[in-house]
Amino acid sequence: MNISARSFRLIIGASTALSTSLLCAAALADDTGESEGPDVEELVILSAPLGTSLSEATTGTTILGRDSILDQLDGQIGQTLLNQPGISASSFGPGASRPIIRGLGGDRTRILINGLGTFDVSTTSPDHPVAIDTSNAVRVEIIRGPGALQFGPNGIGGVINVFDGRIPLEKPEGGYDLDLIGSFSTVDEGFQISGRTDIAVTKNFIVHFDGNFRDSQDIEIDGFASVDPGPDDEFGVVPNTFTETVSASAGGTYFFDWGFIGASFNYQDGVFGIPPGLEPDVPEDGIPLDFGEDEEGEEEEEEEGPVGIDFDQIRFDLIGEVNADFLIFETAKLKFGYGDYEHVEFEVESGEGETFFFNNEYELGTQVIQKPVDNFLGGTLRGAFGANFRNRDFAALGPEEFVPENTQFQFGFSVFQQLDLEPLLFEFAARYDRQRSETDDLLFTGEAFETNFNTYSLSGSAHYHFQDRYVLTLNLSRTERAPNPEELFSFGPQESTQNFTIGDAGLDSEKAFNAEIGFKKTLGRGQFDVNLFYNNFDGFIAFTPTGEVGDGLPVFAFVQEDAFFFGVEFGADFTVFEREQDKFTLDAVVDYVIAEETEGDENDPLPFIPPLRAAFGGTYERDYFTLNAQVQFVDDQFRTAAFEDPTDGYIFFNAGLTFRPFKRERNIAIQVRGRNLTNSLARVSTSILNEISALPGRDVRISLRVGF
Repeated sequence: MNISARSFRLIIGASTALSTSLLCAAALADDTGESEGPDVEELVILSAPLGTSLSEATTGTTILGRDSILDQLDGQIGQTLLNQPGISASSFGPGASRPIIRGLGGDRTRILINGLGTFDVSTTSPDHPVAIDTSNAVRVEIIRGPGALQFGPNGIGGVINVFDGRIPLEKPEGGYDLDLIGSFSTVDEGFQISGRTDIAVTKNFIVHFDGNFRDSQDIEIDGFASVDPGPDDEFGVVPNTFTETVSASAGGTYFFDWGFIGASFNYQDGVFGIPPGLEPDVPEDGIPLDFGEDEEGEEEEEEEGPVGIDFDQIRFDLIGEVNADFLIFETAKLKFGYGDYEHVEFEVESGEGETFFFNNEYELGTQVIQKPVDNFLGGTLRGAFGANFRNRDFAALGPEEFVPENTQFQFGFSVFQQLDLEPLLFEFAARYDRQRSETDDLLFTGEAFETNFNTYSLSGSAHYHFQDRYVLTLNLSRTERAPNPEELFSFGPQESTQNFTIGDAGLDSEKAFNAEIGFKKTLGRGQFDVNLFYNNFDGFIAFTPTGEVGDGLPVFAFVQEDAFFFGVEFGADFTVFEREQDKFTLDAVVDYVIAEETEGDENDPLPFIPPLRAAFGGTYERDYFTLNAQVQFVDDQFRTAAFEDPTDGYIFFNAGLTFRPFKRERNIAIQVRGRNLTNSLARVSTSILNEISALPGRDVRISLRVGF
């Protein structure tokens, strides 16, 4: 579908305005009589310290259940969550896709499994995968903005917490449950089969098993992968984008009268290809850096072929909870996780390994919940205290060893207090963290170096609930993040990302003042949630081109500069009608963020920021089937940083049909889901590969789900 930029912006603007105005009008309308429909149980945010309900959340929050996850399942977690408000992804082909929240990615968005880290190296480089298997996840919670201080300082952008269910937290009805899924996708000839089960061995002992296998070929597109194709480029495919992953887990939980204790063991293994790069965009007047390695007259190195990544991880988790009064506390929680991760970057044609990455990591989190205090300042005071410990040993070996061997240790303490003065609710959180990063090989000179940071974060929020269903929120916070080892110690070439990376051991901590105003409606036929946010950074650590050249690659350095992020998110749904056997709903999502550095006389855009996005659709449900359709608009991204090319906007049309042969009496369903049915050629502004790769073209995915 080819349309002019002006026409596209008119379409997206008109469609966004129309859909949001109609849904807002419907959602704001008073619901009376039978139109309200049956009461729905309030969703509880499991990531919150006190299990806060979704309607009481003071920052933008999204909860996805298992059905919603499966409807949007697409390889890595970044692509799976792309339809959620404020979420984009650092796409590096289908094998590596890390979520970005409100334009903030990398080490500013924390991705968790059951409240603990993923224990991988996905923050080291965008071509590294996130070690999460979303095919068997039971729940995903997205907390946008710095609304979860208990998870540490690395969540300035937000937190994505994946609950994998490998440690069962409730007993299955009837003594067991089983969920099997098989699917085939046309765009990559992909095949996937996964399954999970919980079994009550005894009244109090529940065991869990799950497994997943996925295999796919190179993705198909309607065009050339490169914006500047050469004579050898193949039309209609993004080369070297194959994937193959397998995972298996076993876990169990024993329930006592006073609480529970559970553990799980998980193994993942996978291999995927990285799209081959263009010739590096080296500045013509670039200043050559002399590393004392290249000498005149040396033979030119042989051109390398396509590269793949072969990774595996062994992970162990332990979770426990004690519900018993002790002094001023009523509940104590413990979480421990350990992960041993490694991957090798290899030449696909020869299979020879080139660069090896190793990450050995553990994390311990404890939390105690205090007893409610009634009649405190006329209301009820509740709260929690927490402590976290995290240790990470990292090493790399090979020609792209751009980060030296290093160790990172973090520990932190947090306090959270909530005062309920119905209809007002106030929350306060504070956190202290200390981080130590050390290496014995700074700049690969053999020089030992150590940094220590003490960081402090505070947040306060107010929540006003009026007319039973409307909520107004205000959130103010001051957060601080210490630079990670990649930002401190990097020094070397990255062929896959086409740059020579240089860190700065003298970096200071990154400080941000954040403000967010939210307005939402949580009950009735129409519901909506709109959030306006502003983040002002003092010493934002940016990955910036320097105009220099190293090893034939443009040099990018981690430098500090002041910056701000400003944006809005909107989501709404409206039940047009709901009768005994059928239901029809409309929904809409809009998000937009502006990010600029403010060091110079004129503000310059920051790189890899998502453009304006909007989507609206409808769903019709009956006992035997569900039919849905959606139109997605993504605008041009012309607000680009130096040495960054703009990306064109695109329109996707998606549709799906789910058939239930036994109605809802049995969990058996056949689903046909079509994405990008217009076969648009789409490039992602948040991806460093936007000039040489594209999102998948027209895809029809057929799935069979059987549950007992």
